[in-house]
Amino acid sequence: MYVLPVAVWVLRSTADVVSPSEAMVGLAGRADRPRIIEALVRLEEIGAVKELPRTGQRTRRVFERVENPYWSLVATHVAGLETASSSPG
Repeated sequence: MYVLPVAVWVLRSTADVVSPSEAMVGLAGRADRPRIIEALVRLEEIGAVKELPRTGQRTRRVFERVENPYWSLVATHVAGLETASSSPG
């Protein structure tokens, strides 16, 4: 499952709106496009992002991060990882 890595990337992203292609680049190819889309759809199901409607010529899928308690959980997880990686030993 790629939900957590994608969520971490979305949390660290400075953009309000993200696309699967941007996430793929941000994750340095560690997940392919279908898995990233699946992760973003799952994040939408829990209310952490919402898919924006495709308008006019735009055919790519884009997702907007929305306020949700899930992001606090992800931030806590990231902080724990950073603390663990900076601990000696």
